[in-house]
Amino acid sequence: MKLRTFSISYLVLLAVLALTVAAISSYMTTNQMTALREQVSREYDSIARALERDINAVYLREGEQAVESLIRSYRIHYGNQYHNFILSEAGHTDNFLGAPNHEGLNMTAEETPHLSQVTILEDDGEIHIIIASGPIRSSFDLLFMQIQFDVSESVVEIRTMQTVLIAIFVISALVAGLALYLIFNKAFRPLELITKSSKRIAEGNYSERIENLSDRDLKLIADNFNSMAKSVEQHVAELESEVSKKQQFMDNFSHEIRTPLTSIHGFAQYLQRAQLSEEERIEAATRIWQESEHIQKVASSMLDLAILRDYIPEKAPVRISELFSSVEKALRQDLTTHQVKLEVIACEAELRGQEDLLRSLLLNLCTNALRASSVKSQKLIESNDIQVEGQICLKAVQEQDELIITVSDNGCGIPKDDLSRIWEPFYRVDMARTKRSGGAGLGLPLVAQIAQLHNAVVEISSVENEGTEVRVIFTSP
Repeated sequence: MKLRTFSISYLVLLAVLALTVAAISSYMTTNQMTALREQVSREYDSIARALERDINAVYLREGEQAVESLIRSYRIHYGNQYHNFILSEAGHTDNFLGAPNHEGLNMTAEETPHLSQVTILEDDGEIHIIIASGPIRSSFDLLFMQIQFDVSESVVEIRTMQTVLIAIFVISALVAGLALYLIFNKAFRPLELITKSSKRIAEGNYSERIENLSDRDLKLIADNFNSMAKSVEQHVAELESEVSKKQQFMDNFSHEIRTPLTSIHGFAQYLQRAQLSEEERIEAATRIWQESEHIQKVASSMLDLAILRDYIPEKAPVRISELFSSVEKALRQDLTTHQVKLEVIACEAELRGQEDLLRSLLLNLCTNALRASSVKSQKLIESNDIQVEGQICLKAVQEQDELIITVSDNGCGIPKDDLSRIWEPFYRVDMARTKRSGGAGLGLPLVAQIAQLHNAVVEISSVENEGTEVRVIFTSP
């Protein structure tokens, strides 16, 4: 594109320069030749008037022979001064150079002489002549005079001027071409950078940016392009992350389902083919029931996640004290079984939200805290260490425009390297994925989804072997 634009522009520029130089040359040549012809005409007219005056005076005073002597002297004098000087009687103009027939020379002495221009080729080069011819009317006889003016020097000057103009044209064309190239190179540089950057982005290099542009308008274009490239890069990164998460979800889901299905399949074959006692049959059936319940729980949690993805909650005022009371009642049996204490600190505040979703959010957080406390107690028993009573705190605090609900425990905590992954579906801190701590790894993703539906932010901090604290910050009324 740049080469084509430069070529067209340069050709137009050359045409304009050529026309300008041609017009200047033509104008100057015409003016010089006009001035030269006027000078020749004035000289011819001056000589013709002087000759006519002298002939009349000599003829009247001294007679015809004196006139002929005068004419010879004119021929000698002006013949040496000009290229040629011819003075002949009427009917003897055959030796006139470039002059019309004498029948056409019927001008009076006051009239402009006939002028013509010829070029004579001689051994030593060209001779450029302007010929002035006309009649000389006197009381002696009708004479015809022709003066051949050598204007070779003036023609050489004109040609030199034309050569100079051609040289100026050539130099101007080269300088203008170079200047035009530099201008186009600078003007097209941002477009070339944008084109190259666009190509690199199209090839997959989404981190490509345009830099080092000084012009304000071009810099604005570059900034807009960089913003677009950054947006594309972010969208691509999000898509790649989403694809990665989906692939990881499928891998985790396959693993989560394959394990219980394998167990169910194995116990079913065991029941079918082996000779078992009633107690062994009950144990095998119990394991099948437990694994089926686990699959059902996973399916139910996945269905909840799918529903909540595009769900719009039906918000209504929910009293915090009543919400905490319902959560405490739901957890009472498990708390007693695992010998974990729940401390509830409610505030007299209301929260706009869908009560069953908020209850599910708190139940998931408290259940995770309960399992963490139970796992820690089990580890202490197995290592014969002093057992510490498991404790969970469910607390709500009103701070200006924010309502903060905190669930904390003194359980086993979460390793620092696992904190960034706990929101992934099916991810559990227990890398062996045993069912000692229960759950399917879908509780926290449900918490995050419910919090998002209520414009809340979830923050989590944990110290391994010391405990975990989860803060849910509601910022909207």
